[in-house]
Parts: sequence; structure tokens; C-alpha cells
Amino acid sequence: MRYASAKGIAPEEVTDGVIEAYLRYRAETTALGAGVADCRSIARSWNRCVDEIAAWPKVRLLEQPLPIDPNALLWEEVPQSLRREIDAYSPRS
Repeated sequence: MRYASAKGIAPEEVTDGVIEAYLRYRAETTALGAGVADCRSIARSWNRCVDEIAAWPKVRLLEQPLPIDPNALLWEEVPQSLRREIDAYSPRS
């Protein structure tokens, strides 16, 4: 990341705080997104590199939770019959 390099932050020093600072900078200086989805995308990409590239720093970033839609139904509010159908349809892991 050019931002970290410009700030003198070594790859093994990248933390969630560095990503938050980068996203604030990005929001102030560019038209690029700087929201939760962007933070999650960066964390997922970084963590995939942790898993797949031996020389990558072993620092994992937090994938922020998605905001909760206040209009969304809670699972407990979904009728039992529909829950059973969803469970039957969903592949088991």
C-alpha cells in the first residue's frame, strides 16, 4: 500500500488502525469509497495474502461486521415453516 509506504509504516506494522487512518485519508482526498464495505474488502484481501503468501506478515486484519438493517427480520421472526424450508434448501457445510 502506497499510503503505508508514504507514512513509513512497514508491512508487519499494518494494523486495523492503519487501515482506518488510510480510509479517513482516502475519504478526504479521493472520490473512492471509504465505508464498511471498502474496509471489509481490504481486510479480506490482506488476510487472503496472509494465508497464501509465505513471506506476507502474519498480522490478520479485522473484517468489520456489516451494519444491521433496522427493517430486516430477525431469524426468530421468520415463520417456522419458512425456516424449515430454508434449512432444507441450504447446503450443509
